[in-house]
Amino acid sequence: MILLFLLSFTIGCSRRNVIEHPIIIIPAGDPQFLEPTLLPDNPAPTTAGLIEYIIDCRQSVAACNADKKAFRGMMEQQQRDAESRQ
Repeated sequence: MILLFLLSFTIGCSRRNVIEHPIIIIPAGDPQFLEPTLLPDNPAPTTAGLIEYIIDCRQSVAACNADKKAFRGMMEQQQRDAESRQ
């Protein structure tokens, strides 16, 4: 019985042939999309300065959203390319 256990133990732990497959890594996007979006300068202490600051902040957010949209488009294109290769 012990012999059968040792035999099954050594067979179960025997080394199997390992088949290596290359992994294709697709870089995700362009480095320009990883750059931080700058906040506008502090507003002038007037109502007009505050309005300009709000407009500049909205433009910064719009730029961020445009970068995200372009990045999503690049990722979708890379996904389609990877699926077409398979």
